Amino acid sequence: MSHELRTPLSVILGFTQLLNRSSSLEPKQQEYLNTISRSGEHLLTLINDILEMSKIEAGRIILNEQDFNLHHLIAPRGNLCQCKVAAPVDFANSRIARSCCQCTHSVN
Repeated sequence: MSHELRTPLSVILGFTQLLNRSSSLEPKQQEYLNTISRSGEHLLTLINDILEMSKIEAGRIILNEQDFNLHHLIAPRGNLCQCKVAAPVDFANSRIARSCCQCTHSVN
């Protein structure tokens, strides 16, 4: 299952890297390309996380607990959704982000 998901996504990410090398892109095109690249990387991370969870459920992986910074985890993902709202939202400085504790415990 992982190859069916990762291979097409890797091709998309590869083409975004090739297009990023072009000096003939207009600023708006570069912005769109950057959004595609960030979204693709985020999707790849989600796919990898899902595959890791399936390994955990199958008992093929040992869990290691560790602390992490929740704000650093959430802030970049909040900005991915920014283009879908009428007024830009600065998620990193939002009330939600400020109310999150800085260090959260995780099972990794």
